[in-house]
Amino acid sequence: MYRTLCFVGFVRYQHNSTVKIFLFICFVISTVISSEDSSTQEDLIDILHKKLITLEETFKTDIRLLRHAIQKESLARMELKKEFEKMRISSNVVNDTESIRNLDPSTDRKQRNYLEMSLNKLKRTITSEKMIRKELEAQTKLVLSELNEVQEAKNKTCSCDAVQKLFDTVQAETRVSLEMINVTLLAIKQWIHNTVGTTSTVLNKVCGTNMAAADVLQSRENHRGKVFGKPSFTSDWLVIKSQDRQYSFVTFSHNLGNIPVKVDVQIRSLAQEEQNWIFPGIGSAQADDDRGAAYGGAVYLYNKTHVLVWAPCRINDADTGKVLSSGGSEWLGPKIISSHIAEVRVRVWTENDFSSADYESGWIDVDVSNADKVYHELHHGLGAFPALVAPQIRLGNTGYVSDGFGSSMFVTGKEWDEWGGVLYGYNEKTVRIWVPFNPLANLTGCLFSQRDGWGNVFFFDKAQVNKGQIKVRAWRSSQCPTENPGIPLKEYIVSPGEGQKDFENNIDINRDIAFLSVEATSGVNNGYRFLGSGAPHNYYDNQPYGGAVYSYSKTGVRVWRPSDTSTNGYLVHIRNPMGNGKNIQASKNGKIIFQILLGMQ
Repeated sequence: MYRTLCFVGFVRYQHNSTVKIFLFICFVISTVISSEDSSTQEDLIDILHKKLITLEETFKTDIRLLRHAIQKESLARMELKKEFEKMRISSNVVNDTESIRNLDPSTDRKQRNYLEMSLNKLKRTITSEKMIRKELEAQTKLVLSELNEVQEAKNKTCSCDAVQKLFDTVQAETRVSLEMINVTLLAIKQWIHNTVGTTSTVLNKVCGTNMAAADVLQSRENHRGKVFGKPSFTSDWLVIKSQDRQYSFVTFSHNLGNIPVKVDVQIRSLAQEEQNWIFPGIGSAQADDDRGAAYGGAVYLYNKTHVLVWAPCRINDADTGKVLSSGGSEWLGPKIISSHIAEVRVRVWTENDFSSADYESGWIDVDVSNADKVYHELHHGLGAFPALVAPQIRLGNTGYVSDGFGSSMFVTGKEWDEWGGVLYGYNEKTVRIWVPFNPLANLTGCLFSQRDGWGNVFFFDKAQVNKGQIKVRAWRSSQCPTENPGIPLKEYIVSPGEGQKDFENNIDINRDIAFLSVEATSGVNNGYRFLGSGAPHNYYDNQPYGGAVYSYSKTGVRVWRPSDTSTNGYLVHIRNPMGNGKNIQASKNGKIIFQILLGMQ
């Protein structure tokens, strides 16, 4: 009888997955608990049937209200965008102090009146956004309440595994609705923060006063901290192989339409015992295949639609490069890592995923053949170590962008050695940028390198990577002494003797950003921090090398550093011709810091 009722229900509700799940629960219960008397089973089926009807109507109402709220939020966002675009257009009329002075009083007054009117509309739109947020928060509570009701209904039935699994499925479907709400809330909060921040700049520029900007800020909800959300794009894990013509080059299509703010390349072993440990990608190759030395890792760059990743692959000489490598005997660490095969994935954040940077330099010209354009010192003015510093190098007119790195792994002046990249370090006040000085503009020192010994193809001609531009963004940390604290983070100091450090709180490798830095404790860069690397690119012919290599898991970090017995290895290493020799340094001592930036739930 009960099975017949379930079958009829399946036919009636065949397009409603939630209803079908509960009917299947009835079917399982009628089969599993056949030992109970018929009256108990009838009561149980009756309870579940009523619960089914109630939840079906509730879910329909939830989805209807949620869609309505999202539609209202979208309309409010469009209105806000229109007002901002109007103010941006009007700001072109008076784009500097001199043009403001040249305006006649009546025109200036009209301009101010227009901006005040736009500002009032902006305030009303923000108020509307707040109301939508409250509505969505109410829906969140309602969905959570439904989860509790489902749990109670489950407790009143039986504890068999089959029923437990089915109820878990229903809970998972309900949490999808909850996730939709959370994503919408984040989008609203991010839009308000970014738009108001930019609008206040326009008002200051046009009106010559801080009053209008202050009004805007008063209308904004108190921002509890600089945040970043989940990346807009997270790829699948794909196989990458060194010394393999087919699999040493991997392309990821993110198709976001804009240059990302942050790209994170993650490489992990296929070996079961090592699969939890992640090595970061590297912003440029500092070694090729000419010398027969151990080098490794994965080099990457990106544009508006793709992220490109290369593993070592012999072009014309030795096949010693490996996609996973901790270096040879010249590196000291918890264990030796060496593999030709791994998995790689990329995470991509756009401007919509981050709050506005607390410092942004604008694009600055760099040229390896010009001594005046190979070293820059930029004042970020945050008054403390930033949570995140992100230098991006625009490679000529190619449309591609690379990231900076933190140490001269290996530098040579031999004309046949192909290497490149931009090195950076930062402290509480400034960011220092070192570019290779290469007056001949050949392959020995350029803005980005992967030609020799990487992937299966020469991707760039040398002329395309000798000139370009660099932009630096920096975000405050939660430790900055300010009323508007920044990105929440956790820091762990790794002592020189610790090859591996474990910590209590897990890293969310899908949401958080984790990296290791070395802070100089002496020399001309005392107090500056330099990013660690995902692999060594170094040691041969008794040449100096340096930096720190690291990997991390959900619960710990591993560090490899130059061996204590090495006479040429340095923990902090900036070598000439980087920056044409400005503020170069080679130090064996330094403070190793592992940082976890906590992404928004």
